Amino acid sequence: MSILLYFQNKFQDGESILCRLLRAAAYDTWERIAFSRTRPGMKIHETTITQNLVYELNQIKWLQGISSFSIYESINEASNGDDLEICIIQRDNHVYKYAVQAKIIYHSLRIGGRIRLDDGVYKQFKHTVGAQNQIDLLLAYAKGKGAIPLYLLYNFAARKLMHGAACNIDFDTTQYGCSLVAASHLKDNYSDSSGNLRDNVRFSDIHPGYGIPWFMLACCFTGFSLEQTLSSLKIPLDSNAISAYNINEIESENERNWKLLSPVSELLDTKILVDSIGKSNKEYVTRFSPKYRIVISNKIL
Repeated sequence: MSILLYFQNKFQDGESILCRLLRAAAYDTWERIAFSRTRPGMKIHETTITQNLVYELNQIKWLQGISSFSIYESINEASNGDDLEICIIQRDNHVYKYAVQAKIIYHSLRIGGRIRLDDGVYKQFKHTVGAQNQIDLLLAYAKGKGAIPLYLLYNFAARKLMHGAACNIDFDTTQYGCSLVAASHLKDNYSDSSGNLRDNVRFSDIHPGYGIPWFMLACCFTGFSLEQTLSSLKIPLDSNAISAYNINEIESENERNWKLLSPVSELLDTKILVDSIGKSNKEYVTRFSPKYRIVISNKIL
């Protein structure tokens, strides 16, 4: 597991375990996309990366006995593997929800057939679901849940390393391997005449100005107030649209609508495998419908 190797060998400073894990995961994603984009014929998609992140983080959680986060899978078969819901226990033990849509960067061809790697675009921003713009489905889901709508961007750009800092953590460009940007910022600044997002939004349009490293979910947001969170995402302060949940409400939702992801060793049950093989997962999803929920606490371990 490459994330575990980076976690053990590259990110050993003093933050919480999950904080370091998310930093390792971002670095791994950056390197993974770089590898695929420099190998002729090799392809990588956001679903692949999301599934890899879920698998590795969940395995590491159980192998290392980490209690600061849990990953759940929707019991609804009509869910989308690129859709996530993240719940973070923040300051004063309020829980805030984040509706998260994943997208990967694409690199264009130069004249002569060489790939331009110093920048890239998010050509799937323009994705529609039936007749509906995907971003509008994300925004509608977030509004209904009182959640904060975000895009999780999987990135690589072969450019001079930039350096930044967040919550007293110094980082370089590789931490944008997994970055977050407010959906409202994209909607307000990169929409076409139909109200959908444009497909030519570049990495350099978002980073470093409006994109933040996803490690901030665990390294920063767990200690932030709602106002600090919205400020870091550069979202206008309209806290009335965001719902503060308590942990009992989240646990009740987990029991009704989600199942805890166990380690692989516990999933290797013949009946489970037969049932999953026999079921079709091709139901057409016409709404934002998260496949996975990640619950992050403010614990250190």
